[in-house]
Amino acid sequence: MIACGHPEFQKFGKDRHGSQQYKCMVCGKRFTEVREKPLGNMYVPVADAKLVLRLLVEGSSIRSASRITGIDKATILKLLVKSAMPASDSWMSAWSA
Repeated sequence: MIACGHPEFQKFGKDRHGSQQYKCMVCGKRFTEVREKPLGNMYVPVADAKLVLRLLVEGSSIRSASRITGIDKATILKLLVKSAMPASDSWMSAWSA
């Protein structure tokens, strides 16, 4: 969270996106807290992503999930790959132990 490495900082308002800003008391540099992005750089709302994954788990095809949600097929495939990464990591670690 600290951009300059100095431990002394204080709150310094909010930016135009509503994120909390901080100011270093030593060098004066301003920075914002890093927000977690569950979907990385994807602009799909988390609720829609959950719906798509729920439809796919229930057996719907990618094309039908695209029709139901209005999300493009390519985006659904990217979402599927992104959601499968943590599962494959844990699966691989379980077998290697």
